[in-house]
This record gives sequence, structure tokens and C-alpha cells, in this order.
Amino acid sequence: QTENNGDTTPPTVTSVTPDPSAGVVAQDVAFEIAFSEPMDPISISEFSILLEDIQGAQVPMALSYDEQTQVATATPAAPLAAASRYELVVNAFVRDAARNFMVGERTYTYYTAYEETAETAALALKWAPLIYQELHSVGGLDWRYDVPTRADFDGDIVASNNKTNALLAPSYKASVYYHVTKTSTQTFIYYVLYYPTRALVSSDSGNRVQYEHDLTGAVFVVDNASDELLFVEGVRTEDGQDILISYLREGSGVDIPGSERIKGRFKASELEGGTRYRMYVPSGRHEACYWQDDQPRPPLDICRHPRGGYSDQGALLKPGQAQGYADAVQGADGPEFEYGLEPLAQIFWLRRDSYGAQGLFERGFTYRPDGDRPAGPDEDTRLVLPNRLYSTDQDSFGSSPFQWLVQGTDNNPGQWMIDPAWTLTRRYSLPQGLSWSQDYCDNLFLSVTACP
Repeated sequence: QTENNGDTTPPTVTSVTPDPSAGVVAQDVAFEIAFSEPMDPISISEFSILLEDIQGAQVPMALSYDEQTQVATATPAAPLAAASRYELVVNAFVRDAARNFMVGERTYTYYTAYEETAETAALALKWAPLIYQELHSVGGLDWRYDVPTRADFDGDIVASNNKTNALLAPSYKASVYYHVTKTSTQTFIYYVLYYPTRALVSSDSGNRVQYEHDLTGAVFVVDNASDELLFVEGVRTEDGQDILISYLREGSGVDIPGSERIKGRFKASELEGGTRYRMYVPSGRHEACYWQDDQPRPPLDICRHPRGGYSDQGALLKPGQAQGYADAVQGADGPEFEYGLEPLAQIFWLRRDSYGAQGLFERGFTYRPDGDRPAGPDEDTRLVLPNRLYSTDQDSFGSSPFQWLVQGTDNNPGQWMIDPAWTLTRRYSLPQGLSWSQDYCDNLFLSVTACP
């Protein structure tokens, strides 16, 4: 029989610091676990207090116990990865000084912060596009269906109520997600636009039907040596058949072999201030088109609009502070207001395993790249990426950027976002003399940070 001096009460955890409900934590965090009574120091070990990463792997930690305060301290051996989820587990192997084991285990979820460097934020702002956003209606609050915003615009990390809350949220502001990946030769800047709905015309009734969620976006490819925009590859997202819309800068020497591609050209002189590309987004079925290109691209009749004009009505969104239509002022091409820039990593990457009706995504999938390319930050860790935003609608268009395909015949979702330096060379011909490295010096998803 265990000697316990009459004490048969099992210990409990009275508090954990940092508070898991407080939001994100620093990468160099240390955890403090306070117990209800004096503990057996021998039981405070790597077998009783564990930290697991998003893959379920145990993170090495140093553990100590202060008998005076009854607090155990767990310090990770190395800084945690940015923008990732961790679970701190205190299990039933901990016991008090009377050798009573704790009943059950306690699990605490934490998210590490993601801080954009000043250089990355400046790059995203420098090349952020002018968005000529077509609006089907500006009456009442219907304009919200056609203005890009944050996926958590309504203040919660729940995607299944976004269509409803689009017209109910007290504040609705224009925002665009961005992400920057770099090699020594090119910079790839992604701009991803989220809308609470996609509107399609019903073949039965002829009326516009609002389906929950919609995303579109483009990758801007900048040559580091010349500091020039080489080309922009836009996307119209579909489930399993994403449509690529390419615009190449005249004189860049970049081309797409064959005639089946949807492509156009823009002039460097058409970039406002030398860097601001003029993106046009139609109402309803949002596509990353070009403002001064009015030609539908066969075989798909998309991006049709008057050159430099709207098919219906619209507003010009400029990078700046997040604003709504009520903040619009009259400009040369109609109403103008600003959109805020939001790092994609702060939600689409940080919350990539937030699944189910009370989360963001339906489920995750394992990233399997083509071309014998890296599948994760190391040989043992494959990336698990979110498929699409959760919805209870039968039809939804919430395919996350991590699910967008290179083209419909490929089976490598995620590689367009994870590995652009390799992916884009598969379909673009590059001019002789243009240096193009496929080795990253800055790639968050592959844990590469070696840019000078």
C-alpha cells in the first residue's frame, strides 16, 4: 500500500501560463503549470508534461519544478515555428508528494505568432495592385458580396456563417491577403482575395444565386536584378479545374507556348507609379483579370468587360487602410476606397488545422509535390494543408489557395502556392539570359529563411 499520510486527494492543474485563451504566443515561450498541491518532483518529466507540434511530434523541452510555488516550468529546447499550433499536455503520470496521480490529462492549445519582417511588408505594399472591383449593386449592403475582405471579418474563426454574416456584421472592411516567397533571383508575391459569396445566375430561374465563399488571386513575379514585374498569373478557382489567367509584361521575354492558354499582355507604362498593376475583378464569379484587357480568352468566356471600364458599376480599391463602401470618395474612374493588406500566414497558415463546423476548413490533405521537390521543411515532415473553407451549403467555392492546382490534369494541389519557382517554369518559357533559381532563400512553408 502506498504511504500517503492519509492524503488520497489527486492533484489538479490550477492554472497554465500563458493563458491559452489569450491568443498567440511568442516563439520563445516558456510554459508554467501551477498545481493544487506539492508535487513529487520525480514525476515532472518528459513523460508527464509534453509539447506536441501540428504533426503530433513531441517537441524537446527542459523541465523544472519549484517546490515553493508548486509550479512546473517547461521550456522548449529551441524557438517554436512561427504561425503554427502546439498542444501542451499534462497527463496522468504527474503525482503529488503523497503519490496520488492526477486523474485524466489536460490539453492546452497554443498558436505561435507570425510577424512579417518590415522588408516583406514593404514589398507587398510596393507591388500591391489597384483593384477595379465590379459591383453588382451598391444599394443597401449588397456591395459586400463583391468586396474582398478577411475570412474572419465577423470576428470569429468560423467559416460556415460567413454568407449570413456578410449582411449582419456591424463592420465590413475591404482587405486582401498577401504572401511573399523569395529566391536569390525572383520574388513571388501572392495576393489572395476572399469574398463571402460567389453569385451565379440560375439556369432555372434566371436569378442570381449567392453561394457561400469565393476566392481568387494572383502571383506577381518580380525579377530581383531589374526590379521589374515579369508577369502576373491570376486564378479563377474551381473545384478540381482551376482556370489560369496569365498577363505578361511586354518586353519581358516571357511567353507561354501554345495557344490554348488564357493570356494577355500589359505594358510597363500601364503600371501606376511603375509598380501598381491594374487588376480587374468581375462581379459574382470573381476572376483575377486585367483592367485594360477587354478580350475574353477562349475556350472560356471569362474576363469580358469594356477596356478600362466596368460591365456594370464598380469601385477602385487602393492599398492603404481597410475601408468600406461608405468611405468611398469620387475618383477619375468612379468611387474609390482603400483595402488593408493582411498576411496570409496569420489565418490561412496559422489556422490550417482548424477543421469542422466550428472552424475554418473542412479537412486537411497531405502535400505531395511533383518533380521530386521538397514536401515539407525536412525529409521526415510532410505538410498537411487545408482543403477548403467549411460550408453547410451543397455548393461552395471556398477552395483555399493551398488547394489550387497548377492545371486540371495535375494531381499536386498546393504546389502553386508552396513552390512557385519550380511550378511556373513548367508552363512559361523564359528568355535566355534571365537568371531563375529554384532554390529558396525565404519560404515560410518550407522553413527556409536564408535571404541576405
